[in-house]
Amino acid sequence: MKTAHIEKIIEKYLKKEKTQSAILVNGVWGSGKTFYLKSQLKEIIKNNNLEVMYISLNGISSIENLEHKLFLHFIPKLGENQNDLVKSITNISTNIANATTKLLFRTEATDLLKGSTVKSFNFKKYCICLDDLERCKIPIDELIGYLSEFTEHKHTKCIILADEEKIKKQKSNKQLAHKYDEIKEKVISRVLNYDPELLDIFPKLIEKYKSKRIFYKFLNESQTFIVAVFKEQKLKNLRNIIFYLDILEAVYPNIKNADHKYIEEVLLSTAIFSLEFKNGNLTSKDSNDFKEFGNFNKDWFSRIASNFLNDKSDKPRKKSNPELFYDRYLTNRIDQYFFYPSIYKFVLSGYLDNKKLKKN
Repeated sequence: MKTAHIEKIIEKYLKKEKTQSAILVNGVWGSGKTFYLKSQLKEIIKNNNLEVMYISLNGISSIENLEHKLFLHFIPKLGENQNDLVKSITNISTNIANATTKLLFRTEATDLLKGSTVKSFNFKKYCICLDDLERCKIPIDELIGYLSEFTEHKHTKCIILADEEKIKKQKSNKQLAHKYDEIKEKVISRVLNYDPELLDIFPKLIEKYKSKRIFYKFLNESQTFIVAVFKEQKLKNLRNIIFYLDILEAVYPNIKNADHKYIEEVLLSTAIFSLEFKNGNLTSKDSNDFKEFGNFNKDWFSRIASNFLNDKSDKPRKKSNPELFYDRYLTNRIDQYFFYPSIYKFVLSGYLDNKKLKKN
């Protein structure tokens, strides 16, 4: 689904009075759902006069843990004139000052504010955004039942981020994972599939470099080439691109005055080895082992093809790791490939030898 369509649906949901359900944004791990929420959807929520109450469900193992997280969002509001909140606090202690002291210095905040007390807060001005549903340790039926207290009975706006495939494939509690589709209907009215076009999201990914004006301009000018390389790999994990951009930031001062051909070589080489490293095909232990990476060129491929054609054996032939690497990255880009040992070592080890890169 296009992001523009997701935003229209969510805006319509936020404007609707007395909603009784949540919306789930579904996407694979690393696809940028959290980034999308914080960079795009957050503004839409604020423009509808709601505050974002963001909570990651990662590792949360009980409803009490979740209530504690919900409650912590209200601490900054203790000094403000919010009648519903004041009423909740004064039910527990004699005055606001005393309550504030207890809340800020007791380690178990949920000793003071449990269950019904947390639910008695005024959530009308908030949109609860729950991230990492697939990483939550609370049984899914228990969590959904708890959320229905807010969505169905209090008409609280709620946006949930998840990778539904991960939930359905969970090894623990298989029965509940199998019944996930049935259980979620109690709270979730609509699932919006987030699968952004890289060309659309790339400008957002590089915004953090705006203060570094020259590098930011370079990224804008290079985005067509960079996006094309990653699209060829059908990349869905934006964390890999973020890692690549950070590597490129350190490399850039050495190439900013270089010929266009060298710049493309560096962009491609950095992308390839960033992906190999992040996908686990290379590790830091390989930083001094250049393997076959310095030998790839058209002649190398011609020799491999010739050997294959001259092989009269009837046995099925398994491709070597170098051949698989060539197929993966270089079939259509061998003219742009050059092996830079200094970049290879930097990606794998974290140490960049600027003198060697310039020499390369």
